Amino acid sequence: IQRVIARAAGQKISTRATQKPVGIFAPGNRVTTIAAVHPILADAAVFVANSHWTAERCRALLTSLDLPHEGRVRVVPLGTDPARWHPDAEAGRRFRAARSLPDGRYLLTVARLVPHKGIDTALRVLATLAPQHPDLQYLAVGQGGHEASLRQLAASLGVADRFHLCTDVTDAELPAAYAAADIYLGLSREAAKTDAEVICFCGVHFMAETAAILSPQKTVLLPDLAAGCSLA
Repeated sequence: IQRVIARAAGQKISTRATQKPVGIFAPGNRVTTIAAVHPILADAAVFVANSHWTAERCRALLTSLDLPHEGRVRVVPLGTDPARWHPDAEAGRRFRAARSLPDGRYLLTVARLVPHKGIDTALRVLATLAPQHPDLQYLAVGQGGHEASLRQLAASLGVADRFHLCTDVTDAELPAAYAAADIYLGLSREAAKTDAEVICFCGVHFMAETAAILSPQKTVLLPDLAAGCSLA
């Protein structure tokens, strides 16, 4: 987000000189951190959010700053380039070899190392499954201030030797990191914050299963039991 702000700040100067509009990309849970650049937000012609949830947070932020949001916030869903993002077993093997990762079946999470991403929950899942699956490993790719506590948790659960944390993976290496894994775990706690007693997922199996793991006291419904995903 700091790079986004810096680019926006640079464009701000250009805008005053050329009268060209400025757009700001609002990245997920870090939307609130852009509040520090109020003048840029006031002059921006459009805010691009990567989801409707992010768009609502962006509108709420603008409202809290007494700035208009009507017509200024647009949603552009995240997408992928199939030429770059596709199964590639050999790239996965090279990635594991380059980082001296042991053989086995891999769970993977790519996320910032912050509490709400649920990597600690994935470690507990790993510890539960480990006795029945001796070759199971968990790879987490990302950076953040939660690294030390995650390593401590892995040690306390007895899975430190199965937990592999890579904090220096480049954007160019990410497709190979995904290809190195068998199952992706996305365990964000945002869904768990709702006070609703019933959560209905108009999505695929792993979304509903994740919500059920994070909110065991809630009823989670999946309207289409055949809903699957070729990438899951």
